Amino acid sequence: MESGFSPCFIIASVNLKTMTSITEMAPVVQQAESLAAQLEFTQSSLPEVGRLLHVLTSHITQGQIGEIGSGCGVGAAWIVSALRPDSTFITIESDRQLAKLVQQLFADKFNVRALLGDWRDLLTYAPFVFVICRWRKGKTQGTSNINKCSQTRRLFCIET
Repeated sequence: MESGFSPCFIIASVNLKTMTSITEMAPVVQQAESLAAQLEFTQSSLPEVGRLLHVLTSHITQGQIGEIGSGCGVGAAWIVSALRPDSTFITIESDRQLAKLVQQLFADKFNVRALLGDWRDLLTYAPFVFVICRWRKGKTQGTSNINKCSQTRRLFCIET
């Protein structure tokens, strides 16, 4: 991995009463999971990862959150389900068909942009409060560039 990557550890207090609200899937998450099942897309975020994304997002009161690799929009849907009105979420996908489906999934969300493009295209929308990406072998090049576009210099990598 390139130098400049800052690992991130988050310690947050969680109210157990509100935890039950994220154990149930929001309708947009259910729609994304249904889409993934229809397309037999197997690389979607697990529910546990989705809940983490939801909690992380719920602590952002304003600013932009970025995602590299929309897939069928499952991880994005968890983020969107916790997105506050003064925050913006931008997700980018290189597969034309998936990008179009994710655009349709979030068409009614005023603060969500689903884009078709390479991950480098996301950098033009910086700065971000944080950036989420799916971690795979071969995806390590350029992480310092992604990290630089984050206001907090935090890149959350989720292993797939």
